Amino acid sequence: MKIESQKCLSVAETARLLGICESKVYRLVREGSLPHLRIGRRLIIPTTALQEWIGAQVRGGEQLVDIEGG
Repeated sequence: MKIESQKCLSVAETARLLGICESKVYRLVREGSLPHLRIGRRLIIPTTALQEWIGAQVRGGEQLVDIEGG
């Protein structure tokens, strides 16, 4: 998947890109960690915000995903 070609990703696309399950994406959103937008009931992840979030996780030395939480 080319992230540069899309402005926003679905939860499923985000999970696939990060290599985590969709429930973990929803958990990160619920915790306020992962940047997102809601359009009606639809949850979307802006690609630029996702790239910045990934960079912040790497720069901060934090774990991107806790292994036990899946």
